[in-house]
Amino acid sequence: MIKNIIFDFGGVLLTWNPKIILRNFTNNEKDIELLINNIYKSKEWQDLDNGTITRKEATNILQEKLPEKLKNTCKNIIYHFQEYQILNDDICEIVMKLKENGYNIYALSNTHVSVYEDMKKRYIDKYFDGYIISALEHFMKPNKEIYIKLFEKCKINPEECFFIDDRKENIVAGQKLGMKGHVLNREKYGTKKLLEDFKKYKIKI
Repeated sequence: MIKNIIFDFGGVLLTWNPKIILRNFTNNEKDIELLINNIYKSKEWQDLDNGTITRKEATNILQEKLPEKLKNTCKNIIYHFQEYQILNDDICEIVMKLKENGYNIYALSNTHVSVYEDMKKRYIDKYFDGYIISALEHFMKPNKEIYIKLFEKCKINPEECFFIDDRKENIVAGQKLGMKGHVLNREKYGTKKLLEDFKKYKIKI
């Protein structure tokens, strides 16, 4: 019996589209491509996800890879990008309905501390019973240790968990530990396939 529903952030609760986010910092499309390649695709960005580097340290390193005109933009992105990640209303509605129906709601996300801090300020926070964030745990999905942290910290059984993520490898890792799961593709299916899986596993919504 499923008692706990676990949500990923980017691609599930939050829209993750670097180009759209970066258009809040510059209108120059060539600069946007340069920023994507040098920030979002960098080792330092992954280190921020893993909690092994500070924003100040990441900024100093990444600024050196960019032309002078983009150094301040780089800093603004690293410190403020999370403010431009949009909550997905359809998923938030599902979170609220699940909570009303008595399910425990958790987040399990590979993300920076700043995204977690920002999520704690949003209205949807009151529906969550706990968060497991890679930057705080120093483990990232699909590493099994972060799932074990989820089970131990939240005191939940994997067999009673249903996990929603936008990456197949993260769902597969959870399934190997006993969780049920769904790979969400909002762009292609919206929430249709997710709701079908809820019905399959007798999750009331």
